[in-house]
Amino acid sequence: MISDRSKAGAGGAVVAALAALAAVLVALWWTTLVATAQTPPSGGHGVPAAPVPGVISGMVLVGDGAAVDVEGVPVQLVQLGNGSRVVGETRAEGGRYRFALDTVSANATYVVSATVEGVTYLGAAPVILSSANAEAFIDVTVWNASPQRPDLTSQLSGITVVFVDTRTGEVTLQREDLVLNPTPRSWIGDAEGVTLAVPLAAGARNVDGESWYDGLPAAGTFTQDGDIAEARVVLRPGVTLLTTRYQVTADLGAAEVPLELRTALPTDELRILAPERFARALLPGNGATQADPTTIEDERVFVVQSLAPAGAGDVITARVLGLGGRLEQNPLSDRTAAIIGFGVVLLAIAGGAHLANRAAAARRVEAA
Repeated sequence: MISDRSKAGAGGAVVAALAALAAVLVALWWTTLVATAQTPPSGGHGVPAAPVPGVISGMVLVGDGAAVDVEGVPVQLVQLGNGSRVVGETRAEGGRYRFALDTVSANATYVVSATVEGVTYLGAAPVILSSANAEAFIDVTVWNASPQRPDLTSQLSGITVVFVDTRTGEVTLQREDLVLNPTPRSWIGDAEGVTLAVPLAAGARNVDGESWYDGLPAAGTFTQDGDIAEARVVLRPGVTLLTTRYQVTADLGAAEVPLELRTALPTDELRILAPERFARALLPGNGATQADPTTIEDERVFVVQSLAPAGAGDVITARVLGLGGRLEQNPLSDRTAAIIGFGVVLLAIAGGAHLANRAAAARRVEAA
């Protein structure tokens, strides 16, 4: 059962998440998620053209294997940017929705959302309208919600050194978990709303995080309880990327500094990463092997990975040589870059995995 308070807070949480999306997408995914904006023509002789009305419409679709009655489902139109806000509200009729805009602007970006059983789902992509393209059609796929925990797994979990303060020895670590919900129902969490207990390193502090679903932000919170980060993020069908950041203190004068990655779920693959600028080398420890270095945000990164799939609670370790590295600014030390750095690699995997697992869920339903 979803509380009224949770329902009431859903809209605000989504708007806040979308505000974060606006900042990140402008830098990274703008050209792939929205149509290229076109400058409205003038009316000739320097006279501005008359305002052009616009329309955003589409369907509220039922996800494969779900049993949602979409009649009357509330649909919102959110305008992104500073002070992201809801600019339209309606209800689906025959599964369809429609928003009429008095005028279009290439400077305005919109996202459509629909809410079912207290869970908010976003349209396939943000929308920009222009005088040349004054209409857009965006579908929103929705699912049933369930308080029953599914058999969650992680397709890939990793931890990355994203910043080292050479004055204090404070190290910022960023963890990513590609969590797979194989059912056609969104899991809303336990009695406390917790959907995943993410293991942290000993002495972790200043925990925060984000989550992403279908390449768009998913509202949620991350709170620390000892050596665990409790993620309160609705896990929708398919793959959700959970990003958890925290700080630990390390002895930068030591020849080696250990790093540990403990699984939250049965996991296909584990990785530990350290940018070359922060480390002289990264050596594998228990349950791990050396992998080829990769490049993230133009930074060469050392990689250690698991030898085999891991069970819940399993651990791999690595040893960082020369932690602290050189003193130049690292692209991954910027908070926005940290969010999208290693995570953008995982999102590319998550996108294909999400579609594959939706298809798999549909096949299981058909077989039943």
